[in-house]
Amino acid sequence: GYKGVRKTIKTREKPIQVKPVPKSYGNADWLVSTDVVVAENWIGNRKNVKVGEVLERRITRTAAGTVSGLIPALSWDTLAHVSAYPARSSADDMKTKTAISAKRTDGIKYLFEKEGEVTLPKIEIQWWNPVRERLYKRTIREIKINVQPNPNLGMLESVRDSLATLNSAGS
Repeated sequence: GYKGVRKTIKTREKPIQVKPVPKSYGNADWLVSTDVVVAENWIGNRKNVKVGEVLERRITRTAAGTVSGLIPALSWDTLAHVSAYPARSSADDMKTKTAISAKRTDGIKYLFEKEGEVTLPKIEIQWWNPVRERLYKRTIREIKINVQPNPNLGMLESVRDSLATLNSAGS
């Protein structure tokens, strides 16, 4: 059997300088990373949407030099005549011997309740690069969706109830 041997190790102290949040950052959620990649995926046809139909949107952010717990959740805007059901986010850390990165995916389901044009606002993702001491920003452009009338409107209530049940069960 192996028995551990107690050893005392002494090292020199290492001062750490903690800097304040840069003034240029504003009131956005705080993220420190050397680089951020943003990807957007849709489930459903955005070109042909009818009243009562659901589109699912997923936005994935991959950040270098940080862990997934430090990537802030996305804030979703409320929209007139659209019910929004946020999905549970997923997060992963990727580690190698020399680097760390993280990925976070946030999603939402949109239920369109009235015909006409709906504008999903732009989403800005900011981060501070500590190596270059500079603020960076990526923008997902606004999206316009033309919602067509649906002769089968009786299904709208059942779809709304199903999404509400799924959303409350997943929370």
